[in-house]
Amino acid sequence: MKCILCGKTEKQYHDGMCSSCYSENYFSVEDIKKFPFSYCANCGAYRHSVQWQGKLELHEAIKKSLLYNMRFKAKPEEVIITINLPEHKMKIGSKAIGEIDVIVKTRVFKNRSLLELPNKENFAEMQNSLKEEEYTIPLKVSYTLCDMCNKKKTEYFEGRIQIRHVGNEQFSAAKQLVRDLIKPRNDVFITKEEPLDNGIDFFISSQKYVQNIGAELYKKFGGELTVTSKLFSRNKQTSKDLFRVDVLLRLPEFNIGDIIFINHKLIKVTAMHEKKIVGITLKENKSISENIDKGFEIKARNKDIHEVIVTKKKPLEVLHPYDYQSTLVANPDFHKTIGNKVKVIIVDDIVYMV
Repeated sequence: MKCILCGKTEKQYHDGMCSSCYSENYFSVEDIKKFPFSYCANCGAYRHSVQWQGKLELHEAIKKSLLYNMRFKAKPEEVIITINLPEHKMKIGSKAIGEIDVIVKTRVFKNRSLLELPNKENFAEMQNSLKEEEYTIPLKVSYTLCDMCNKKKTEYFEGRIQIRHVGNEQFSAAKQLVRDLIKPRNDVFITKEEPLDNGIDFFISSQKYVQNIGAELYKKFGGELTVTSKLFSRNKQTSKDLFRVDVLLRLPEFNIGDIIFINHKLIKVTAMHEKKIVGITLKENKSISENIDKGFEIKARNKDIHEVIVTKKKPLEVLHPYDYQSTLVANPDFHKTIGNKVKVIIVDDIVYMV
């Protein structure tokens, strides 16, 4: 059979063409869609369709957008993209006009077998030969603000994180956790922090993430967690109701190191998780966890711990921190000797080592 293009007699490779004509007329790129490209001059987010994408350096964002809008017959070996833009400044409302040069390298016969190729002697050479396609695509970059940066310039918020009880020693750590959880994210931000007499309110741009942060705070610091929601708007595009969510965390009345009486036990608090306290029993010196829903009473504060001297080994006595009399210890450690310094706390006039 003769090639329909050059008339050469050969085993036709595809569509009536010899291998040379087929290779010459093979194009890997099926389509390159025109795409509007927008770039946030504030944060580096980009958009080549309806939705904004994550932050990228300008040229990388353009390359990614172009590849997204290219369609290939088969995966090419290499795509070389060169972006040509004049020197310009990224200003909101400005535009930059340029071009994108694209070179697509493809192995036309890569997946063909020996039987399919007419020139058996040059089989390896034909499979490894690269065909290059060159394209020049017009480019217009529009500098603007992404949806997130637009919201940051307003007092937009979808929820609040309310932390109460500044007297709790974990209050500062709880505040910092909110900031640390939000800082690395691109899809949520703190609109405003509002200090109050007994706490602080964080105004957050995402009501969904407000609930996630509330769960993290409750898990780490415990206390009392309340979640409420209120209808404030309606999405015109999706016709869905939009709610503002308030997450209120009341930190516990006690701190780490305080002594509480719960379930007939005196416990030194070492940690707090949701509704459970973790601690050490004073009398038995054993690790324990208790649910605070059972009710509790704060017996002594961490600041009330005193360092005193052992005055007698058996039974173990220490110098009382208030009247300086040698006083029996209710939970003695017999490894201590006279003159050793130990830490004690007074609960209902009884001395305990802690």
